[in-house]
Amino acid sequence: MIPTRRAGIDVGGTKCLGVVLDEHDRVVVEQYVHTPKGADAVIDTVVELALSLGDVDTLGVGVPGLVTRSGVLRAAPNLFDVQELDVGGLVSGRLRSEEHTSELQSLAYLVCRLLLE
Repeated sequence: MIPTRRAGIDVGGTKCLGVVLDEHDRVVVEQYVHTPKGADAVIDTVVELALSLGDVDTLGVGVPGLVTRSGVLRAAPNLFDVQELDVGGLVSGRLRSEEHTSELQSLAYLVCRLLLE
């Protein structure tokens, strides 16, 4: 079964771009925010952007730099003061937290896939 609404967030050195695709691969939501400085602020921004995209079935997150298979960003030359950051664990943990449960009720499953840029 192909998910109905798929979201992706691209974290870059200057901006974070979030998009949602419908079942016909059309962009139905597109938002961007400036990339902040610091690891905590980057995670906060990704979570806030993910929540602002609305109800989705899947979410992928791409970050620049050296990323392990377990989702740890080892080094990010384009992100200020970010290294050894468990992006996958922190983002998925925050999105699954009780605080955001009501906002994510229609989220069938969450996939945080970290890709090299």
